[in-house]
Amino acid sequence: MIKPVNFILVVSLLISLISCSEQIGGGSRSINSKVITFGIKSDKTLGFIICSDISSIGTISSGGTEWKGHDGSAWKGYIKPLEGPSIEYSASSKSMNINGNNYDFNTGRIFIITTENSKISISQMPNEIKDGDYKKEIDRIISLKEVQKIIPNK
Repeated sequence: MIKPVNFILVVSLLISLISCSEQIGGGSRSINSKVITFGIKSDKTLGFIICSDISSIGTISSGGTEWKGHDGSAWKGYIKPLEGPSIEYSASSKSMNINGNNYDFNTGRIFIITTENSKISISQMPNEIKDGDYKKEIDRIISLKEVQKIIPNK
């Protein structure tokens, strides 16, 4: 039988261990029936964004969440539509891998993916992601003309 004092000590220790790691996150959204996915850094700024022409109807997507490690932020996720090609990605604080292709974040952290005729085309935009609230930054990026070509405002 566990004594109440021992139980409280064990629970307190577990809580302190969990709170020592710094959680970051990610997410996905449907914008005008198209899928975007993104990574959020621990300071609540945008780490990267993938804008796709993949229909959000029936699509399963994941922004993925990992913890801040010794090398900075890390994410892993996917976009899996009902039909057509799937997208799998992983990213660190320095680079992104999309379906086996590596992209250095020094070139840009905004990605546009098109799937015309079931063929995946990935473009890395040189536009820089600005510091500040990630939600406002997503809205700014979605208004860029390059993104509007695949996710037009209705």
